[in-house]
Amino acid sequence: MTFTGPFVSKLSVIAAYVAFAFVGAIVFGVF
Repeated sequence: MTFTGPFVSKLSVIAAYVAFAFVGAIVFGVF
């Protein structure tokens, strides 16, 4: 376990949530 473990984990979760919201916005924009 590195020192940047928790930070990278939280960052990846936030990135995944933002990506999901971005894709959802595109889908709702198209349909």
